[in-house]
Amino acid sequence: MEERGHDRAFFIMREAIIPIFIPHDGCPYRCSFCNQWKLTAQTDRTTPAMVAKTIAEYLASTTRPYRWQVAFYGGSFTALSEERQRALIAPAKYAWEKGDVSALRLSTRPDCISVENTAFLYAHGVRTVELGVQSLDDNVLWQARRGHRSAVVAKAIEILRRGGMQVGIQLLPGLYGETFATLRKTIRATVALTPDFVRIYPALVLRDTLLERQYRNGDYQPLTLAQAILVGAWWRRYLAKHNIPVIRIGLQATQDLDSHAAYVAGPYHPALGELAIARSYAQELKKGFRQARGPVTITYSTRDASKVRGHKNANVKKYQEKYAGPITWRESVDMPPGAVCFTTSTKTYQKRLESLLYCQ
Repeated sequence: MEERGHDRAFFIMREAIIPIFIPHDGCPYRCSFCNQWKLTAQTDRTTPAMVAKTIAEYLASTTRPYRWQVAFYGGSFTALSEERQRALIAPAKYAWEKGDVSALRLSTRPDCISVENTAFLYAHGVRTVELGVQSLDDNVLWQARRGHRSAVVAKAIEILRRGGMQVGIQLLPGLYGETFATLRKTIRATVALTPDFVRIYPALVLRDTLLERQYRNGDYQPLTLAQAILVGAWWRRYLAKHNIPVIRIGLQATQDLDSHAAYVAGPYHPALGELAIARSYAQELKKGFRQARGPVTITYSTRDASKVRGHKNANVKKYQEKYAGPITWRESVDMPPGAVCFTTSTKTYQKRLESLLYCQ
């Protein structure tokens, strides 16, 4: 049985990203896992004119007001020459100064951060920097040919924070040399770094990479989809306990990923984040059902519907089969996100599933 709470009209100005891809631009190394050209399907080098055109197209694409941010992804922005940094960022800075966008953000390597380039970025409207950390185990970093040790990450975050930046980190579980011990080390070290947010991208075997050669030679096996879901759920819940939001799990779906044109093997799924979240919720639902007897009503926030119910209603089907009594699944706009209320004929109790997190 299902019930749906009443609708409530409200308006919130949402943040939205204008993505600018600069594949491999500025990168001093070719990491074992990386092929940004395949991921972005972009072959031309990004020019300032392309940046200006992309910004204009996004701003003109909707009449709904957004808090737009221009985001430079796919390369190591701070490793570019100063001349190229200035050229690429100029159209974005112009849009920021006009008030068309609220801020800029970019991704780069942790060993390419300095006090000087942080000050430059801040003056040009950048307020968020995402560091491609990948792992915090030195052996995994060495095997991935990153060209730096894990110690540089803490230094980079300190510099960025002092420079007024919000700092996110990107992690790639499942790289060559990864073990349960290195996964645990990385997530514990991540908590110690206290980033403002984290993205989790389980490693894929992209075409034309060292990782592909290692895979075809039988030297490397990527995580299975089931393993990636478990790691995503584990890391996400661990970070939640320390008030660190995970804003994405898994790569954004593209035609090249969906068709296997960009990758050879690995745990790709267009709804990987949803699967990992549903796994986390299923673990907590299990604890709630252990206390329930007889008919039970499960009330949850409308915003949490897909997470509680699971991908393709997997959690609903699972507990409808396993639980002895009838179950009513009820959405409510009045229920706080991240919590589920179990109501039986004799008692009501609430399970707090997470503290603050939403995976975008």
